[in-house]
Amino acid sequence: MMTYEFYRRVPNWEEEDRLIGILPERRKDPQRITYQSILNLAKLLAPEDDVLNDKIYFIRNEYFDNLAALKTHPQPLTRSTKAK
Repeated sequence: MMTYEFYRRVPNWEEEDRLIGILPERRKDPQRITYQSILNLAKLLAPEDDVLNDKIYFIRNEYFDNLAALKTHPQPLTRSTKAK
């Protein structure tokens, strides 16, 4: 699963940038995912002027489902022993 964390830049350097929201990526076709399409998602969380004036930036995160990985590539949980 892929998510985007959107942050608003703070004008002074005394404070950290502010997290304004986290949105999941729902498109299955990776060719449709562009920088501009991700910033269009930011318009759901912040005013359009902030997005257009580069006050918003994002960080992409990928999370992996370990349970799904085990189903597709099963791993033995215990050490196998040879028959005597």
